[in-house]
Amino acid sequence: MVDIYNDSNTSNSDESADEGPSNLIAEAKRLGANLRTPEKAKIARERKLQTNPVGKSRSTCGQSDPKLSSWQRVQEHKNEYFTSVDGKLRCDACKETISKKKSTVKKHINKGVSF
Repeated sequence: MVDIYNDSNTSNSDESADEGPSNLIAEAKRLGANLRTPEKAKIARERKLQTNPVGKSRSTCGQSDPKLSSWQRVQEHKNEYFTSVDGKLRCDACKETISKKKSTVKKHINKGVSF
């Protein structure tokens, strides 16, 4: 059998393995490669922070505390076990302080906790 790989091929590959990166770059330039540093990526533009339009304010989801007093809520629902304690609405049946909002009071009554 004839040996396909002769000594000249193996010695040549050993020399190329010993070459450093600077030798490879020089070799690529010698062969006509156009090597230059890559351009920096264009970063997205700065984002503008959202602001309220002049003279306008953002709408809120609802009032945190209605203008109606807790005593008035007690008067609206006389058949329920509500009392007014320190300006807050309290359910004596379940011993909880609840919000004075009409929807919250209705949910509490429909929950069936009040007797």
